[in-house]
Amino acid sequence: MKSKYLKHGFLILMVFLLSSMGYIGAAYGEDKLTEIDKMTIMNLIADKVRSFHIDPINVIELYDGAIRGMIDNLDPHSSYMPPAAAIDFAERIEGNFEGIGITFSVINDKITVIGVIKNGPSERVGLKSRDKIVIIDGIDAVGISEDKVKELLRGPEGTEVQVNVERPGEEDLLKFSITRDRVEINSVSHAYMIDNITGYLALATFTSHTDANVLKALSMLKSQGMERLILDLRNNSGGLLNAAIRVADLFINEGKIVSTRGRRNIDNRVWEANKSARYGTIPIIVMINHISASASEIVAGALQDHDRALIVGQTSFGKGLVMRPIPLENNKDLGNLMLTVARYYTPSGRLIQRPYDGSKEDYLREGFDDFDPNALDADKKGRSVFKTDLGREVYGGGGITPDKTLLQNKILNELERTLRRSNLFFEFADGYLVRNNDIPDDFNEFLFNYRIPEHEIARFKEFAIGKDIKIGNVSLFREELKKLLKKFDVPEESAEAVEKSLVNMGIDLDETLFMKSIDYIDRGIKMEIARMLWGTEERYKIWHTEDTELISALSYFEEAGNLLERRLALGEIKQDE
Repeated sequence: MKSKYLKHGFLILMVFLLSSMGYIGAAYGEDKLTEIDKMTIMNLIADKVRSFHIDPINVIELYDGAIRGMIDNLDPHSSYMPPAAAIDFAERIEGNFEGIGITFSVINDKITVIGVIKNGPSERVGLKSRDKIVIIDGIDAVGISEDKVKELLRGPEGTEVQVNVERPGEEDLLKFSITRDRVEINSVSHAYMIDNITGYLALATFTSHTDANVLKALSMLKSQGMERLILDLRNNSGGLLNAAIRVADLFINEGKIVSTRGRRNIDNRVWEANKSARYGTIPIIVMINHISASASEIVAGALQDHDRALIVGQTSFGKGLVMRPIPLENNKDLGNLMLTVARYYTPSGRLIQRPYDGSKEDYLREGFDDFDPNALDADKKGRSVFKTDLGREVYGGGGITPDKTLLQNKILNELERTLRRSNLFFEFADGYLVRNNDIPDDFNEFLFNYRIPEHEIARFKEFAIGKDIKIGNVSLFREELKKLLKKFDVPEESAEAVEKSLVNMGIDLDETLFMKSIDYIDRGIKMEIARMLWGTEERYKIWHTEDTELISALSYFEEAGNLLERRLALGEIKQDE
């Protein structure tokens, strides 16, 4: 009984009680109750529930449910953030925090350094990936929670923290004195040259430092010979509006970037390019997927509307709402209200926001759906049509529709998804480097020619079993196929024909998930070895060897170049001097 009330929230409880007491319904004069009356009723019900309900009720949790219910009635993205969550959000948006500059995970009860942030305090003193922090300021750190780790390692800029670490190959503990500093979180997760002329830049988020991060990466790529660019916005769920504007401004020389319209005049604004695009004349391909949202869609939409880039991938999420964090204060910090204050529109006038008439769960599921109706011509009928600068048709009301739809990368099976969520590849790679000394010194040799030996794959299998990972399951293909056929109203008897065709192609539908995942496991182990020996960039290079979307995107540069030539012919983009 108790869980039922907590699940549905205090608002549902209020509605039920008020209905039974005659407070709800026109017949009882609901319209005569003021806002203050409603607030009084809420507090009175909380008091009565605490005093008389058959089960002991945590009224704080009921109030939390009431808050969620109130905000869920607004739109799918407005939310309330308690004080701790508001602080974390501010750090992510600002793109920095005060600490020692590492990413870590607690593995086998030990704080294991996954990565060291470049130019951060830990890198300066020599901390490395694979180090295990066992003592912090004289306190035994083995077995503590990740929240406690953050509490001990973070602190005001300029203060010191002493750590003792275990390092592979070292018999004694190593001692480091680390001066905490303001650590910048780079919005560019990785950037490198794919070939002699093609730069690749993956943008993970939009913070107050994003434009500076992007400029630095672009400058590095240009110094290495970049003549064309892949801008990867896949899985980038957004961030600051101003950051998106500044990034788009790097590539657009003239015209509108984005506009917003809200209920208040202050929220009605138009942002124009500042006529000094530093990278206004290089061919660009922008990659998006279903998770690309908000600020990512502002950038992709502006570049598409001005014919400045070819957009490839899958239709983006469709979040065209402008959010504002509003502090709640009453003699103390009560958290933030993240509230929708406006809608944004691309330069051609498109509203990218998807309809949200149904439940929040349906809205989110539809946004991440692998089926891409916006890529089908039949499903564009009835949608608002807009024109780019060159007269190409683009569509509003449902995310950014790519110019070229790409087949998605291989969908991970159940085992692969489990492994991706864990740190098992990292943990196994740590021991792998202790057992094996045959890793090539040259990264490219490792990238293209090195394979994890069969006996190590077998060892990984036993390692995974020891971690309670189910590796022997038969593929769930048949069950997934039935779900897919049902989803698109395809007769179920068609499943047999599909299975027969696959068997005729030599595909074993009863192969275990582990056998199906060997290539993924090989790549996962290699990625972590690369991170440990060379760094994050090299880790991603290994991942991209099987990134079929990226490989496909590269084939569209001729079209991206033609688009740029036509755009330049309009005379509205200033040539680089």
